[in-house]
Amino acid sequence: MAIAYVLFGHDNDSFMFDEVYPDSCKACQNPNVFGIINESFKLKKRAYDVSYTYDGYFIVSEKFKKFCETEKYGNVVFTKLPSEHGFYNFTVLQELKINVEKRGVRFINFCEKCKQYDEIIGATPTYLKDMHSELKEGFYRSDILLGSGRDKSPLIIIGTETYKKMKKYKLKGMDCDAISL
Repeated sequence: MAIAYVLFGHDNDSFMFDEVYPDSCKACQNPNVFGIINESFKLKKRAYDVSYTYDGYFIVSEKFKKFCETEKYGNVVFTKLPSEHGFYNFTVLQELKINVEKRGVRFINFCEKCKQYDEIIGATPTYLKDMHSELKEGFYRSDILLGSGRDKSPLIIIGTETYKKMKKYKLKGMDCDAISL
């Protein structure tokens, strides 16, 4: 039985930052601050309501934003993309802890200068820490960023009822993986 879902989006064939990410560690090139928006970002695939850039930005359409507003979901932030009308960077504020021990998440190449790992891998299947029942509504994010180098992002986790509503809304590009106990 699913207690929640991890929300994935299709690849939109874009980078928020093509080369050097601003404010990166001089030693390992990991970003010191995640979520900086490139004012001249260009989305290469505009057909999706839910998608990811190669460097881990969760991009959503006006349709997705209206869904969240209609359903009155809180703890989410839509940052307008200045050069892409009708698209937003989507950020979730409330965190859930990932059970890294049960899943066997690997932390690779710790940088002494910025105190980050270059790679954090092994997110699926996802297990949540201290969750003993179904997560019914809302959007959440993992407490850790997963991926490699500058291409890290949190997992977006949704409740089971939120998942059902999103399926009915027919958002393009949406994929989900069930989370079990």
